[in-house]
Amino acid sequence: MQNLFRYALGMGTNSAPELLPTLRRNGNDFEFGFPYDPGRRSVCWIAEATTNLTDWATASALFDSATSLSQPDAQSWLWIPDAPQPTARFYRLRLELVGD
Repeated sequence: MQNLFRYALGMGTNSAPELLPTLRRNGNDFEFGFPYDPGRRSVCWIAEATTNLTDWATASALFDSATSLSQPDAQSWLWIPDAPQPTARFYRLRLELVGD
């Protein structure tokens, strides 16, 4: 799984902490971002959020590359907006191999 993550985020074999998914504030909202290459069709990108860090079964899908037409910005990052929540919110990027 580690190699899939490196491939999807374009890390190669080098350590590249600047390519890890991140959260940033945009006014009163938050944005979850990650390097995104829609040309890597062998990978399905799913950004999720939950209020329960130990149980991702009820997580909300904020982005799914299998169904979304969203495109990355000029720096090849995709930023997914998420409105403020009354409780703590946790985010993750889930990657899945597509096809054979």
